[in-house]
Amino acid sequence: DICSVYFDNMPDLENYHERLHRRDQASVIRLRWYGPRQSDDPDKQIFVEKKVHRSAYTGLSSNKERGELQQKDVLGFLSGTLDIPQNASEGKFLAHVMKEIQDTSQVPLMRTSYCRTAFQKSSENIVRISLDTKLCMIKEHPKDGPYWCRDIGLSPLYQGDVVQFPYGVVEIKLQSNPPDFETGISKKTTWIRTMKFHDFSYFYT
Repeated sequence: DICSVYFDNMPDLENYHERLHRRDQASVIRLRWYGPRQSDDPDKQIFVEKKVHRSAYTGLSSNKERGELQQKDVLGFLSGTLDIPQNASEGKFLAHVMKEIQDTSQVPLMRTSYCRTAFQKSSENIVRISLDTKLCMIKEHPKDGPYWCRDIGLSPLYQGDVVQFPYGVVEIKLQSNPPDFETGISKKTTWIRTMKFHDFSYFYT
């Protein structure tokens, strides 16, 4: 399983609206982990990610940066009190994101969870196909207590807190022109083409 907690500010949801309109430099911050997470596991790896969209007219590519924390450091990171060594690029990135969260009053608002199966050649990643199933979107409650995401085992989920996405999501990432088989799949498979689908945006619509 892959789980991600997305951040935004209340009540404006600036990140959501910026990404919805695909404005240049629209960004989103998320915390991501892989596999099961126990809230009392201090050493669990939590990844801090920031994705930035760049519009085509800029001639620049959209990008994603990532840093790593241990779960025991997440609350300090989100409160802006974590002491982060900045002698490496990852430390500078984490310090930048920590400051941005404080400056823009961002809080954890929603979580996604899904099972991912990926396909690619072992020798290259020119073509990479991923299939996400059991996609579930969960409302976080950042003001309910001193934690950074709800413990599903302890915090009850109400009907309005969960969105079960009724489809699998297939994404094809290409490093070159589409191969012949990709065109064949597109024509024969009963799928619905959706350009720039993102679960973060879907949850708020």
